[in-house]
Order: sequence, then C-alpha cells, then structure tokens
Amino acid sequence: CLCDAQFEDGQDYATGAFIACGVCKDNYYPEGECSRYCTRDTRCSGYGRCTEEGYCICDEGRDGDDCLSCAKDYYPAGDCTVYCSTD
Repeated sequence: CLCDAQFEDGQDYATGAFIACGVCKDNYYPEGECSRYCTRDTRCSGYGRCTEEGYCICDEGRDGDDCLSCAKDYYPAGDCTVYCSTD
C-alpha cells in the first residue's frame, strides 16, 4: 500500500517491529499525527527552529508564529537586530 504523503514506513525502536505508514517523514510533526510541516526556512521564515509539535521557537529578536515580527524592544522592523529598551 502507499502511505499518505507525510507518513513513511518505520520501525518501533523498542521492539524492532515494522510499522507500515506509521512514522512521520522528516519535518512533519507531531509524531503519530504528522499533520504539521515545519522547517527553519518554511514555517519559521529562516529565523527559528521547529519544536517536536511543529511550532517555531524564534531566534533572539524575533517573534510571532512565523518569526517574521520583531520581539518586544527589538528594532528596526524587518531586521530586528538592535535591542533598545525604554525601561
């Protein structure tokens, strides 16, 4: 049989048993569901890394679901490399 696009055949590492279409292909999350595609360059716009759930943890100075916004007190917009707090 053919697996859905986000799944592939795999192996249960605890038992060694073969699992047909039961493992996420690379960059699909969360394991077992495989419904969210995430890479640094796609979902995180080149400014973060993917969690095991397929969400972004943004680099310093970045914020937002896709890491395109500047975090609080980071400037200029789009670059987000200068930290400046008024506190």
